[in-house]
Amino acid sequence: MEGYYDNPVHRKNGEFDVALEFADGYEICEAKYYAQPMTLDEIHREVQQAEAIKELTVKQIGFIAINGFVEREEPYFYLDGNDIFANE
Repeated sequence: MEGYYDNPVHRKNGEFDVALEFADGYEICEAKYYAQPMTLDEIHREVQQAEAIKELTVKQIGFIAINGFVEREEPYFYLDGNDIFANE
């Protein structure tokens, strides 16, 4: 479920791999298919892009990376290949 935000008046837009709308805001999740684990620098860049859109109330931000993460920090949520393919 891809989400897209476009505000031509303020020249702001954003594209999110998963955007779930709730009564009190959005939960956004970015999916990355890197050959190596996702780094905190990459996570911080994605968070900055989401937080730059002040017109959206973002409740939670999460990441999906098939090859995992170098580090994880709160308050974000994470899913990796082990989580996705655990039942196969």
